[in-house]
Amino acid sequence: MATQQQKLTTKDWIWLSIFATFSGLGFFLSLFGFLADFFNVPSSDNWVKNAEQAVAEFLTLPLNFLQWGSILMIIGVVFFVLVLNAIAQREQVEREKKQRRAQRLQDTLES
Repeated sequence: MATQQQKLTTKDWIWLSIFATFSGLGFFLSLFGFLADFFNVPSSDNWVKNAEQAVAEFLTLPLNFLQWGSILMIIGVVFFVLVLNAIAQREQVEREKKQRRAQRLQDTLES
């Protein structure tokens, strides 16, 4: 029996894009944070480390890019999976509705 796939709505695409962007931003921040520790330049010339310190001072939180990136990546992935779960749940409900309608139609035709 061939199953017909539902297309994602615009709202679904927007939410998935937002959380994929969070995850991507988190990945790149983590990458910059990791590379900042291993740049082979003096501390005064390390622009990533300087930017990291400026962000930490501005936000008054002692977190570096690696930690911010990890937090953003985790948030993005968790909510991305939650949105996918909601889409799958909605699809399952629609599929069950169609099966019940088909069964009722079949029962009515048999009687």
